Amino acid sequence: MKRFLPFLLSLLFLSALGLALSRFSGAQAAQGTPTPGAPPSLPENLSYQQVYSQVSLSLDKALLDSLRHPDSLAYLIYDVGIHDIAYDLQDGWAVVLLEFRDPETGEVLPTEPGLGLARWTGSEWALTLPNDPDWPHLLPLTPNTLLTVDEKAAWLERSEEAGAYAVTYGPFGGYLLPWEGGETNRLTRSISHGGREYYAFDFAAYTPGNMFPVYAAKGGTVKYVKWWYENGYYDGNCNHANYIVLEDTTTSPTTYQLYLHLAYESIPAELRTHGVYVQQGQYLGMADDTGCSTGHHLHFQVHVPPNWWDTAVDITFNDVSINGGRPRTPAEAASTGEDGQTYYTSGNVVHNPDNTPPQGGLLTPFVDNTTIATRTLTLEGWATDDLSGVASAQFMANYSGTWTSIGPVFSDALTFSYTWDLCAAGVPDGPVSLALSIQDRAHNTSAPLTGLRQAFKRYACP
Repeated sequence: MKRFLPFLLSLLFLSALGLALSRFSGAQAAQGTPTPGAPPSLPENLSYQQVYSQVSLSLDKALLDSLRHPDSLAYLIYDVGIHDIAYDLQDGWAVVLLEFRDPETGEVLPTEPGLGLARWTGSEWALTLPNDPDWPHLLPLTPNTLLTVDEKAAWLERSEEAGAYAVTYGPFGGYLLPWEGGETNRLTRSISHGGREYYAFDFAAYTPGNMFPVYAAKGGTVKYVKWWYENGYYDGNCNHANYIVLEDTTTSPTTYQLYLHLAYESIPAELRTHGVYVQQGQYLGMADDTGCSTGHHLHFQVHVPPNWWDTAVDITFNDVSINGGRPRTPAEAASTGEDGQTYYTSGNVVHNPDNTPPQGGLLTPFVDNTTIATRTLTLEGWATDDLSGVASAQFMANYSGTWTSIGPVFSDALTFSYTWDLCAAGVPDGPVSLALSIQDRAHNTSAPLTGLRQAFKRYACP
């Protein structure tokens, strides 16, 4: 969970996509040194909701203005909303995190947010979007109470034009979609990143809101790796995220694959060392939302300079049948004359060293020999797998001499629960055995009858 909750258009603090920056979401207005020549300060007692509402009024105008500027694809094809705001009432500045939404479904797309800059003019907030030519000149003027010098530098770097070498090198081929073969996931953004991330890709799970296991798109050796940021972590610095970078010396020049926004501690321990070789299809971690992100997704790109992040270059996937192996969303493709689709099925072959079975157990019933004196029984369990992740977990019951699966299949959840209706299931009075069946994504299964508990039903069903 983020360390603060975004105030979305409903003006409710309810989104699990919130960002972990104490300067955001209702934090007290920062007190800085007034900017020389600045308009009169706003009332110091303005609430977060009031500032949010005022800045929202300026968004539509800013969006219209943005269409006159280059690099506006994201603002043309998506609905744009305010994800969160940090503000300094004394200096009359606000920093606005922008989210992109699917215009048909309203889903907040799992991708990287934009950064709007708002200034108080004396009567209203003037919002400047990242593709406005004034934006890079305003960013350094933003009070340090809202963005540190390092944070400003990181945002500015990402907004720069791609530069000539982004098209000089590439396309590089031989990549496979970075998840398990046969599985289908979504592309939420590619060329609409614009700027230095024009050739980057954002992939999200098939089911919105889910995480998914990431496998190497191509072989390489570990160059950079971070795994210690908690899930959902964001502190204003996009560099503070979990990622792994693989160096590929089979290309000319050498290239670097970036797998960004990975979950806390999900990168296997054996891959946390510089120089370790990773083969194509090897498990790398779980796609999450650490760093600059508006939802669970994998940001994948390839670049040439030997840095953890740099300007993405053109690549092709062997398992993508359109555009010569270049994934595009339908909306992006419509703007460029290419082919586009939302869902992509991987042809990656998993090479996973995970031979360890998953672990789990029952939380409820907590002890053996529980008497069931009601129609329903709440079952609670847990499951975990440190390497490839949990693929499925399901409760099992034996009340007639045969073990039977009960309830839904759970995946990617550390804990889960199910209310079992014993009468609807036709469970007679007498002994009932309960356990878990767990499988990880490397197809290892848990020990037989994991978490075994004994209970006794003593309830006359109507």
